[in-house]
Amino acid sequence: MKLLVAWGNPLRRDDGAALELAQRLEEHYPAHELRIERSHQLTPELAVLVATPGAEAIIFADAALDTATPRLEPLAAASASPGSFSHHMSPQEILSLACQLGAAPPPAWLARIPAFDMGMGEGLSAKCQSALEDMIRLFRESF
Repeated sequence: MKLLVAWGNPLRRDDGAALELAQRLEEHYPAHELRIERSHQLTPELAVLVATPGAEAIIFADAALDTATPRLEPLAAASASPGSFSHHMSPQEILSLACQLGAAPPPAWLARIPAFDMGMGEGLSAKCQSALEDMIRLFRESF
């Protein structure tokens, strides 16, 4: 089973791209092949989920303003543990916390979906929608 952790804010247009990715992938993968966790942001509690045995891969997904093409980037746990917990953590910090819980997380990736409009409102921009289609193809080819 693969684990997809998708986060974003669907009320900030393209910031909801990862949540839309999760919705679309849920239609293609049975639950025993792909477990999906949706969140508004990454929080320490997700480390418990990541530390749970049984996942063969973990994919974190988020919208990204700094890329023009969809990307799957390999991830490793942060080399140092987070100094203090906040309401926003990086995927690397989540992996590091999972290691502190005694888990050896499986290979992990960050799915970066290009974002173009983070303004208030619902629905993805046309450019982001196109990038999302490319990310779905990339995801299905890779996993």
